[in-house]
Amino acid sequence: NHAGYDDIEEPSLLGPAYAANLSEHYRSRTFSCSSVDYDKSCEGSRDYIIGPAHAARAGMRYRTISESANKFDKEKGERKSLLGGDDQDDDDELDALIEARDNPVDRVELKKTLGLFDGVSIIVGVIIGSGIFVSPKGVLAYSGSVGMALTVWGSTGILCLLGAICYAELGTMIPKTGGEFVYIGEAFGEMPAFLYLWVSLFIYQPTCNAFVALAFGNYVVYPFFGENDELPPMAVKLLAVVLVCFLTWVNSVSTAASLKLQDFLNFTKILALAVIIGAGIYHLATGHTENFKNPFDNTILEPTSIACAFYSGLISFGGWNSLNFVMEELKDPYKNLPRAILISVPLVIVIYFCTNASYFAVLTSAELLNSDAVAV
Repeated sequence: NHAGYDDIEEPSLLGPAYAANLSEHYRSRTFSCSSVDYDKSCEGSRDYIIGPAHAARAGMRYRTISESANKFDKEKGERKSLLGGDDQDDDDELDALIEARDNPVDRVELKKTLGLFDGVSIIVGVIIGSGIFVSPKGVLAYSGSVGMALTVWGSTGILCLLGAICYAELGTMIPKTGGEFVYIGEAFGEMPAFLYLWVSLFIYQPTCNAFVALAFGNYVVYPFFGENDELPPMAVKLLAVVLVCFLTWVNSVSTAASLKLQDFLNFTKILALAVIIGAGIYHLATGHTENFKNPFDNTILEPTSIACAFYSGLISFGGWNSLNFVMEELKDPYKNLPRAILISVPLVIVIYFCTNASYFAVLTSAELLNSDAVAV
């Protein structure tokens, strides 16, 4: 009996999320035409089965039970079963879904403004920072030789690429903004996710930002003093604070402005590294290859030293997971996230390897170990 249903001009629609819930709880159940109008194609007493394939189909919408089906049957004094039976549990389950449908909770969604180029720019921009100018000294000190140092740089890059590929899988499985906070919450619950977020916001991220900002201050101040002069700590720290405050303000004000600044800074960083790589190529082309003779002499093979060398190299690759924190702002994340990762991370690996090779082409091992600002 369709009384009351056909009179509704605009039947409410049940979206894919609710359809998935129906599939989970009522898989392979039969919805009778007497209570449900599915796609206006009911004929006679024919039954329609909403299986998991239909319910899971993205973008598909289902016409739901009319309000008249939720009214009490005055003659029987009980609510009609929406499934055509008398199972009160089924009624309660569907009532909860209908209540959620009729009283939806507003959800704030971020505007999708990031394309593939923006994704590559974000990853490259976050990875390439002060680390490539500071870490070569630590990698060489713990590895002991030019050949081993270059091996460590290549190996750390491949290790980060494998991690980034895993994050690409996580990002496409759980396309939500938040990165590790979301993934830990999905896997282990709210409390571990909250603890991770607390540690990340108040300990990990501030220390990383302080490291990068202080390196920036050192490089800005260094050219104004002689090689044997001690850099004024207050000036370095003041520049670091100004940098952190400025970048925080830009990212808080506008996504578009932060992207433009990100693109500009990426250009300047890659340009600086290109100059270093070009100088190294020129130095090698003119016959200065003495630093690469017997490249594995004095190699340190102690596990502790190798681990410290890897740690120094990994610091420079930090940020390969940065795009996962803005998943909801990424256009077509199922395609653009893996593509952005597979473009940006190998690009950074090549740049880092060539940059370190250029350092070793121009500087001896002793000169590099005695320099706090390698690029300068």
